[in-house]
Amino acid sequence: MLLKTKFLAPAYNPKSVGRSRLLTRLNNRHARKLITVVAPAGYGKTTLVTQWIHTQECTYCWLALDEADNDTRRFWQYVIGSFSNTLESLGLEPQQLLAQKELPIEAAVTALVNELSVITNETPAYLILDDYHLINNAEIHQTISFLVDYLPPSVQVIITSRVEPPLPIARWRVKNIIDEIHAHDLSFSLEESRSFFNEYMNLNLSDEDIALAREKTEGWVAAMQLAVISTQGNPSSASNLEFFKSYSGEDRLISDYVLSEIL
Repeated sequence: MLLKTKFLAPAYNPKSVGRSRLLTRLNNRHARKLITVVAPAGYGKTTLVTQWIHTQECTYCWLALDEADNDTRRFWQYVIGSFSNTLESLGLEPQQLLAQKELPIEAAVTALVNELSVITNETPAYLILDDYHLINNAEIHQTISFLVDYLPPSVQVIITSRVEPPLPIARWRVKNIIDEIHAHDLSFSLEESRSFFNEYMNLNLSDEDIALAREKTEGWVAAMQLAVISTQGNPSSASNLEFFKSYSGEDRLISDYVLSEIL
């Protein structure tokens, strides 16, 4: 039994800040096999990918990873399941091979690649592995490398992670089959910060206030949001964003977030 809610992408909020400068980087590019979106918690990695799949006409297979997926066979049951959840005619032979424990995992992955090369020949597809930083099994990293190396051109993998995944990234860079999005890319620009504060958070801040907020938080959206929440009991402070004039990253809400989600 597979938990099918792991195949569901997060709900899309149409009010979320548009990231047009990044969305185009996720669009299909010939010969590319992998996109990594790597940044600490609170930079909007999953939000970016969710926004992209809901604004494109594309076939995507979503898999929300958790710590229990560090078992190699379970991991691949879910990867194959995510494909078959979207592409109904795919997955029977790979799952049968996966069930034969005397066979290496590569046998099931090979069968998966073979089926993908036929089924997705005219319809490009994306496999999205969300929260890949939770995976620490070396065998899984090895088999994911095998998958990426032999994927047909019509299939691309998108990985979101808080740390760079232990995959042969350097080799793939040289082959020009990978695109990478990092924290400095995900940091809000001045225009995105303006949209966040004045449209998404329904404030009315001046450009000077917004520039100060962006400078103090370095464009880290989680800090921006928590800072606004911390001022909700004081409308004057929120409207003038006085909070950011003394902001040092030590606010209780922000400290709690850093401790629980990062450290």
